Amino acid sequence: MGEASQRSAELSSMTEAAETLAQTARTLTAQRALAERYVADRSERRVALRLQLTEISESVKERKAAVETLRSQVASQQISIRSQVEEVVQLRNAITDRKQEETALLQQVAERRSRAEAVETENKAISSRNDLLFFTLDYIVAICLSLL
Repeated sequence: MGEASQRSAELSSMTEAAETLAQTARTLTAQRALAERYVADRSERRVALRLQLTEISESVKERKAAVETLRSQVASQQISIRSQVEEVVQLRNAITDRKQEETALLQQVAERRSRAEAVETENKAISSRNDLLFFTLDYIVAICLSLL
């Protein structure tokens, strides 16, 4: 019985070891399945993140292009505004020049009117003197004729 008992103990020990190995194999298989599921999930997540990154990159490129377009438009508008400001300044200067010319011309007109009025007054005075001289001359001629 010694050998049978020893064999029975060995068999029992081997059975126990086989059950432990089987349990370990089941546990490892379950862990492997979990690990594979985790890796698959991470892979799917990586693919999804790469897709999002690609979409975001495209969106950023589009927005950069839009910003560049807007910058270009702003630059063109600034150039146009500068041109318009220069034109307005030139027009204001021209208006100021025309107003100064108008003022000078109005002064010339006023001076010429004043001179014309002075000449007219002088002409009236000369005309009055001439009338008096003609009247006096007519009177002298009449007296001379009456003496003859």
